[in-house]
Amino acid sequence: MTAIFIHAGAGFHSHENEKVHLHACHTAALIGMRFLNAGASATEAVVAAIKVLEDKEVTNAGYGSNLCIDGTVECDATIVDHVGRSGACGAAPNIRNPIILAKTVLDKSMQPLTLGRVPPNLLVGKGATEFARENGLEIVPNENMISKSAGHRFLRWQSDISRTRVKAEGGFQQQTPRQQQALLTVTSRTSKESDRKDALSTGPCDEAQLELPTQTSPLTETPRSGPMPTPQPANPTFRAARSLMATIRSSGGHSSKTEASGGDSCSSDTANTPSPMAGLGDRAPTLADNRSSHIMDLGHESLGTLGTQSFSAAEEEERVIEDRKGADLPPIQHEPHGTKRPYGEFSRGDHITDTVGAIAIDDQGRIAAGSSSGGIGMKHSGRLGPAALVGVGSAVIPAHPNDQDDVSVAVVTSGTGEHMATTMASLKCAERLLRNTRQGPMGEDVEEPSDHDAIKSFVLNDFMDHPGVKSMPSTAAIGVLAVKKYRERYYVYFAHNTESFALASMSSTDEEPMCVMSRMGNNPEKCSVGARRILRTP
Repeated sequence: MTAIFIHAGAGFHSHENEKVHLHACHTAALIGMRFLNAGASATEAVVAAIKVLEDKEVTNAGYGSNLCIDGTVECDATIVDHVGRSGACGAAPNIRNPIILAKTVLDKSMQPLTLGRVPPNLLVGKGATEFARENGLEIVPNENMISKSAGHRFLRWQSDISRTRVKAEGGFQQQTPRQQQALLTVTSRTSKESDRKDALSTGPCDEAQLELPTQTSPLTETPRSGPMPTPQPANPTFRAARSLMATIRSSGGHSSKTEASGGDSCSSDTANTPSPMAGLGDRAPTLADNRSSHIMDLGHESLGTLGTQSFSAAEEEERVIEDRKGADLPPIQHEPHGTKRPYGEFSRGDHITDTVGAIAIDDQGRIAAGSSSGGIGMKHSGRLGPAALVGVGSAVIPAHPNDQDDVSVAVVTSGTGEHMATTMASLKCAERLLRNTRQGPMGEDVEEPSDHDAIKSFVLNDFMDHPGVKSMPSTAAIGVLAVKKYRERYYVYFAHNTESFALASMSSTDEEPMCVMSRMGNNPEKCSVGARRILRTP
């Protein structure tokens, strides 16, 4: 039985924008599952799902990513297969879909080189871009990587930095030629002076501030995509799915515009872009056939309730259906809509910390994981983020050959990259789940029979209480999506200490993806945890 699991970043997702983020997760899971149902491998399904998220302006990955301080867009991505082999790219400019480049690096790393040379599994900077060019991937100009909302964020942050320097240094500081060129490039991507003034006047300078996408996007009329890097198999159904990779557009399969509550309309997609289902013909029902998605409202520490939420423009009432199925669960707790926003004074904005990710299990029982990110806003050019680092942003611990249960674990993370690198976050979390351990009072490993408590302990003890994290001035934010695969069943877990975490899961027995915007609410432990079990069918 196949399955796919998605996250679209941890941080704070405003209630007004919630449907936009959940729709992105919904579409990515649906596309990934259609690949798996067509016979694709787990790594190919991960690429397909993450590419959908990279093409969404609302995510901080691929097109629309945060800009570096010099006005460039540099992206990170990693993919890890079922035996732990990986391909990655980091600080790569001019690459719209870094996950495709990471998959190409993985494929090429398994091909021998002459003279016994060792092929790379991680490429960075201009070397990564040149490798992409040599292997037929499309290279796009930097200005075509900048969405309108990303350009607005950059201009606002530049203004904030300038004001801060003036106050600190007591005078005006001349911009360098590189900064002047960056401003010129970004300003050319904003169509109206009033838009620019509005961008400069709203919001604080947070690490990865994501705003509502605008109604028009500079690239949605001419979407770009990269080729699927692996050879095409003979299966005709799979060939149709493979052609899908070349036709996935920024619409993500949904051509209508989603309107956020509160007044302004937003567009995570564009009305006239081709459907990503265009290579599957009659075998590919579109999202227009069924626009609703199951919502797993997990609150905190709960498998929770299942409800239905429409992704149409009109706001609809949610209906909640109890679905406990024998589980002894705590009551669901909902965050009141009047809760004070923790990130800035504007109530409609999001604060999403970096990185999107996916985990897939194919029909051979193989697991794979991948991550992609544009990095933190106003980062130094050349900064390598967690999405480029195996064991930090993505990790897979393969099953031991002698293990009759065939247990393997995959983890993808989102959060403050420097802190996740300090703690080797994804690998440490995977080890905790594989061995059912938690950190003891003296730092020793203590057996923990509950996976639920093991992943919570990882966030609270291994991450938050790590000396290298506690001593840093920046916020220690993390979201974890983990899958523990047995021969006959799968468990998906998530945990986060941020205000919210956008997630989706789907198995081959589900009619629609199950999506959740997990919210911290009033959880006194400051760690929200949830899970889902999937039983393999004969």
